[in-house]
Amino acid sequence: MNNYTQMGNAVSAPAPYAVVSGGGALLGTLFGVAVNNYALDEEGEFVTVGCFDLPAAAADVGDQFALVYWDDTAKQVTTVDEGNTLIGCITAAKENGDTTVNVRLNGVASAPVPVTP
Repeated sequence: MNNYTQMGNAVSAPAPYAVVSGGGALLGTLFGVAVNNYALDEEGEFVTVGCFDLPAAAADVGDQFALVYWDDTAKQVTTVDEGNTLIGCITAAKENGDTTVNVRLNGVASAPVPVTP
């Protein structure tokens, strides 16, 4: 097959903002986890599939396998879909006060959910 280029488990992209290794980043409509530390616009590798512990909104709660979204303003996972981008689901229930959550990334580019006026 001469048109195959890569598995896509990780992609190269310029960092949309400064991000540390293991930190989440919204790459246009695709979410990834930084392999290393990257400065704004620095070319880097971002993993797009797998399970990662990521920072989460403390007040959010969710059942195991609930869909979660990336709040690109707060740079954290949230259960709030409005205005945020779907990134996957949580692997265990999230309780109020939890500041991290394990996320199984969906590896699919998705448009941010539009905000209804």
